[in-house]
Amino acid sequence: MPKTKSAKTKYKPVLVLPPLPPDQYEALRQNISVNGVLVPILVDGDGPCRKIIDGNYRKKIATELGYDCPEIVQSGLDEEEKRTLARALNLARRQLNTEQKRQLISDQLEETPDWSLRRIGKMLGVDGKTVASVRAELEATAEFPQSVRTVGLDGKSRPSTFVFNGGTAANPRPNTIATPPGICKFLFDLISPQYKVRTILDPSAGAGALTRPWKGTKVISYEILKGRDFFTCPNRIECDLTLCNPPFNSSDGESRFMPQLFLERIVKVVPKGAPIVLFTPMSMRLDQTTRSSRWRWLRDHCPPISGIISLPHDAFGADVKVHSEILLFNMPKLKPHYFLADKYLR
Repeated sequence: MPKTKSAKTKYKPVLVLPPLPPDQYEALRQNISVNGVLVPILVDGDGPCRKIIDGNYRKKIATELGYDCPEIVQSGLDEEEKRTLARALNLARRQLNTEQKRQLISDQLEETPDWSLRRIGKMLGVDGKTVASVRAELEATAEFPQSVRTVGLDGKSRPSTFVFNGGTAANPRPNTIATPPGICKFLFDLISPQYKVRTILDPSAGAGALTRPWKGTKVISYEILKGRDFFTCPNRIECDLTLCNPPFNSSDGESRFMPQLFLERIVKVVPKGAPIVLFTPMSMRLDQTTRSSRWRWLRDHCPPISGIISLPHDAFGADVKVHSEILLFNMPKLKPHYFLADKYLR
């Protein structure tokens, strides 16, 4: 193979990325040793000091073997744009695990906190819902600034559409609020006499408050703050009941609430007709127009609402006031409407 360029040329990566697993690194090394570097690396210029945007391992292995390493120059990018491009290319090409992918998204969010979620999703080539869940995780641990305005793909600044439980970006409230024990006990006392439950799906488990009264019942739980993302769960989950109190924030740039996103996913993965219990803002059901996609989805595609549990707006505590309710699906054995008895209130 031809020799590499002069040793006077210095290379450094634009950013430090998760290391390749040993088996993937060895496979890449063996391939290059036989075929050379077939895919050129991407660098930021052709001077004596070059930053590698994509292809750090190809360059490293080629240097070790003394092989030539072809390059493509991507000029005209500032440092932020180079790092964004590096993350996008690695998310698209490399076999990263969920934690590593989320870390790259987190890095981008911290570097560009004023970008809209849609813009970050487009730039990195990932789903906006994934970006939203990573941002929610950062905000829950106070690691991310809550911006009142965001900058979209067109470069224009707009008011943030990221909504929090009981507040807005300008007046946020916590987005991870534990379900009060009284409400958890009410649901258990209401459902368990009527439905035989062996397995419960909890797609937004938090600390597990919702399923705590169900002693001895198998629980399949997902919690994004613990690295278990419900939106990457298997496409089929066998369960007898779903209990879901999701975050209420909406995806950036969309009118849909997270409860709708969770409900859409639940309906797809659980057995048809399986009972579903969903906590949601009342506006998911009531704040609609004739053109609302959410209204049409609820009407045409969602299982019929079989019951509603009305909650007082301070049901989650005196400091958390939100007009919410609990929707019941596929539960004909229960009455169509309930209020909480005093013994279940905080």
